[in-house]
Amino acid sequence: MIEMNLSNRMKREMAMLARDRIKRETKPPDRYRYANLIAFSLIARNEVLEDEPTSLKAVLASEEKDKWKTTMEEEMKSIYDKNTWEFIKKPIGSRVVN
Repeated sequence: MIEMNLSNRMKREMAMLARDRIKRETKPPDRYRYANLIAFSLIARNEVLEDEPTSLKAVLASEEKDKWKTTMEEEMKSIYDKNTWEFIKKPIGSRVVN
């Protein structure tokens, strides 16, 4: 009985020690060391790229529409020359994906 009381007392003391001890300082893993810098650079990149037109309507309204048209034609020629896609006629009754 005395041993049982002693062991219960030791268990309580150990529980108190684990609960009451000072927590260690946690820090993020090294792989997150540059997370803020990466986030900033991605945001900055998006702000710079917002100046580029994102639709044909925006291209035709821009002052550099001739440059953009030439670029689009070169890209389409490259896609065609590399046989990236095969052009086919749309089957009757089918819907075109936008």
